[in-house]
Amino acid sequence: MKIRPIPLAAALILAAGISHAAGDPQTGQGKAYPCTACHGADGLKQAPGQPLIGGRPAGQLLAAMHDFRSLKRFHPYMQILLLSMTEKDMEDIAAYYAGVGKAPPTKAVK
Repeated sequence: MKIRPIPLAAALILAAGISHAAGDPQTGQGKAYPCTACHGADGLKQAPGQPLIGGRPAGQLLAAMHDFRSLKRFHPYMQILLLSMTEKDMEDIAAYYAGVGKAPPTKAVK
């Protein structure tokens, strides 16, 4: 049997994306309360300088949170907020915002 590298790579990428979507959106809604001040309850708040995050893939949102927490990206409020969260908290919040709103497509959350 010949294994084709492209379908195998696609399957691995899909599996990685599914692992990022392990959060519970219902639990995430309650945990996301502090996030609503800047991003809104649906992730589409039009505050100056705040990205539209509603409807973005959970893996993309989780990666952005990791970048803020590890100081790869800088925003004082995000650092303070994320330092108090567990990995499960971040997964739940990412799952919640991935399921609400409909942000316009972009390459990454800023």
